[in-house]
Amino acid sequence: MKPARLHDQGFTLIELMFAVAVGALMMAALIAAAVCLHRSFTAVDNYFASHVQQVRIIDYLSRDVKRSYIVTTSTDLQTVTCIIPNYLVDNGSNQPTRATPTLSLVGNKVVANYQASTVNNVTITQGSTNLACPGLGLVSSHFSNSNVGQSVVGTGIPAGTTIQSISNCILGSCSQATMSNAAGATNNSATVTIGALTNVVYSIVNQAIQRRENGGLTSIAASADNLIPVTSDVELLNTEFTQSTVSFLPQFARGDQIFLANERAGTTIFSLTYLRNRRRGDG
Repeated sequence: MKPARLHDQGFTLIELMFAVAVGALMMAALIAAAVCLHRSFTAVDNYFASHVQQVRIIDYLSRDVKRSYIVTTSTDLQTVTCIIPNYLVDNGSNQPTRATPTLSLVGNKVVANYQASTVNNVTITQGSTNLACPGLGLVSSHFSNSNVGQSVVGTGIPAGTTIQSISNCILGSCSQATMSNAAGATNNSATVTIGALTNVVYSIVNQAIQRRENGGLTSIAASADNLIPVTSDVELLNTEFTQSTVSFLPQFARGDQIFLANERAGTTIFSLTYLRNRRRGDG
């Protein structure tokens, strides 16, 4: 009886090397596809997150402009200041009450003051930020601690001015105050109105778009260096409006500067908002 011959079978070295090379290529393709998908998903998520911030900026800005009667824009179109009457009174609940305006005659105009207080016999000096109110605090109107941060309006006081600090206080009644802007005229017996207006300033600070209302800070959007708002203030004969655009640079945009500029332009959204009424300056 002859023993059976065993036939050993297997892969040659060349076949093994070829199989390993094919497997490595397949693994590299899978890794590259995963990385590409992850970058694509990240770019899409960033695109829609930036778009949400665009809408948020326009929504906030349009709401404040509609309530304003004075809007000023910086020369670089990156800062917007809105001056808004205090239409509502904070009563400590989620539903503030409507303010009752006080009408006063300023020159030949009737001005409505909302939730305001007045200080009489105030000395205003041209080029100075100081306000002085002589006399006894118990028998005449003076400044108080609550006036800090509030708007101040009066003849010779620039629009958008606020009270920065007070001094010379006796029993809560203070005879001096410091303004945020220097006075443009001198008046030794002026009447100033405090707290009638809300000052809202939109600006880009440390790569973030911020909204500051009478000193209170709210972060509207994370700007980084790719989200750019631009607002221009247009004053016509019988009306005034602001034109705002917000654009951003998509993360998946790659190319030269012209290509990137075109990609940014494709993300621009526009807004045109009219002021409540056309009135500028102090009166």
